[in-house]
Amino acid sequence: MSQSFSPSMPKTVGPARPGPSGPSRPEPAARRPLYRNPVRLAASASPWGSARYLAGYALGSAVAVAIAHVARSWRDPAAWRELGRAAGLWLPLGVLDVVVLSVWGWFLGMITLPAWYWAPWMDVHGQRFHGYQLGFWFPHGPAGPGTVGVFIDTVPKALIAAGIGLAGFLVCNYLIVAVARARVHAR
Repeated sequence: MSQSFSPSMPKTVGPARPGPSGPSRPEPAARRPLYRNPVRLAASASPWGSARYLAGYALGSAVAVAIAHVARSWRDPAAWRELGRAAGLWLPLGVLDVVVLSVWGWFLGMITLPAWYWAPWMDVHGQRFHGYQLGFWFPHGPAGPGTVGVFIDTVPKALIAAGIGLAGFLVCNYLIVAVARARVHAR
């Protein structure tokens, strides 16, 4: 079964190149360049298309492929072998897709932190604290004993977190494109 980079994405996306008959044809999505400059990669369509591809694949196209294989022929050993291969790869690749998309989305959300860090609040012993919890344990408030994590409650802390989010986002763009390409080659 041969498919392009993604059934949900346009099959031809990217810069045009001259075709043999004269008119230009867009470059296939699977051949998009992986830029060395992380800012240029973030501005390109590669990580965004890869994220859309992985999200679409993680949401059920593996089940549709499995049903199509089973419906095609119950007696064909090649179909059963392909079904077993797809079922065996679905769980590890699905977990990898979810983890990569979650980390990529988390870093993308951290870039926006200076705009909304003040909105979340927590109530500790009747006192309300506004800020974003980057951690998991604040039993006695943001500065209390036993705190595990960082409490972002000022603009400088939010800007530092946004800078870290931007750096992580630029690195994760390479990761998300690599995972999408690995998913294409795993078929």
